[in-house]
Amino acid sequence: MTATLTDFESALLKQILDGDEPNLCLLRMQLAHSSISRELTAVDFYIDFDVPENCPTISIGSCHIGGGGADIDGLVYGAGFVLFLSEGKLRTLAAYFYDEPRPEEIEECVFKYPCSSQRTLPC
Repeated sequence: MTATLTDFESALLKQILDGDEPNLCLLRMQLAHSSISRELTAVDFYIDFDVPENCPTISIGSCHIGGGGADIDGLVYGAGFVLFLSEGKLRTLAAYFYDEPRPEEIEECVFKYPCSSQRTLPC
């Protein structure tokens, strides 16, 4: 059975990949066609993406998109996120919770992420 993104994960990825930069548009296309698998631990979670071979890749080989976080209802310290890219494709989304256990469900949150109109990918 193929895993599907939760509402929180979908909203998070929308936040991370928002913007007009052409590579972000390609990554959103990859996301739309990817299958995922998920690993949960007590303090974080990881989502691995399986991007089909026929999806276009971005010109930046391997890097990460980070610097964002979220205030999450029920958590004192919130969470941070990093999206890893490898060989021009989505690879892994890592979410970590500061000094608190990972909540079973996340219903209310406020994302803190740089303005999407100015977002570019690292070189």
